[in-house]
Amino acid sequence: MNGLTLIVISVFIFVEAIKRFLDPPEVQSMGMLMISIIGLLVNVIAAWILMSGDKEDNLNVRSAFLHVIGDMLGSVGAIAAALLIYFFDWGIADPIASVIVAILIIISGFRVVRDSFHILMEGTPDQIDMDEVKASMLELDGVSDVHDLHIWTITSGFLTMSCHVVIDESGNHDSVLAEAQKLLHDQFGIEHSTIQVERQEAGCPNPHETCN
Repeated sequence: MNGLTLIVISVFIFVEAIKRFLDPPEVQSMGMLMISIIGLLVNVIAAWILMSGDKEDNLNVRSAFLHVIGDMLGSVGAIAAALLIYFFDWGIADPIASVIVAILIIISGFRVVRDSFHILMEGTPDQIDMDEVKASMLELDGVSDVHDLHIWTITSGFLTMSCHVVIDESGNHDSVLAEAQKLLHDQFGIEHSTIQVERQEAGCPNPHETCN
C-alpha cells in the first residue's frame, strides 16, 4: 500500500504540474520557501530515525524510508523553485521541479511494489543462490544428495526453506539435521527450514525422483 500510494502521489503531482504549465499560477515565493524549509527539516529528522532501522532487510522500513525521501525531495524541489521565482521571477520553475520530483518518487514506488509482489508470490529471494545452498549442504558429513530444494520469503527478512536430504551409512539423522539447520541459519540467514532426512539405501519416497 505504501508503494502504491507513492505511485498515486506521483501521478497526482504530474497532473498538477501539467495544469501549472498550461496556466501558471501566481506563487507566493517567500511563503512557499518558509514552508518548504520546515518540511525539509521534519523529513530530515524522520529519515535519520528510519536509517537507524533495518531498512535493507525490512521492506516495511524501506518503504517508509523511501516515502520520507520522496517528501524530502519534494521539499528540496519546492525550495529551489521558490528561490528561482523570488530572484528571477521564473514561475515555470515550480512545475518543472514537480515533474522531476514525481519521476524520482514513482521510481521508488515501483521498486517497493515490485519487491512486495515478489514476496507475496513467494518468489526465491534475490540474495540467495540455490546452487550455493545445495553445494554447502552436500559438504556436510554423511550427506550424499539434496533434492526438492525450495526457498521462499514468508515476509520481509524472513526466509523459509524445505528440502530432502539423503544420508549414507555414516550419516546420523539427528546430527545431519542439526548441522544442516545451523548452516542454513548462520551462512544464509534462513530462519525456518523443513528438512526431510532419508537413508540412501531406503530410496526416495517419490518413485519419480532419483536419489544418488
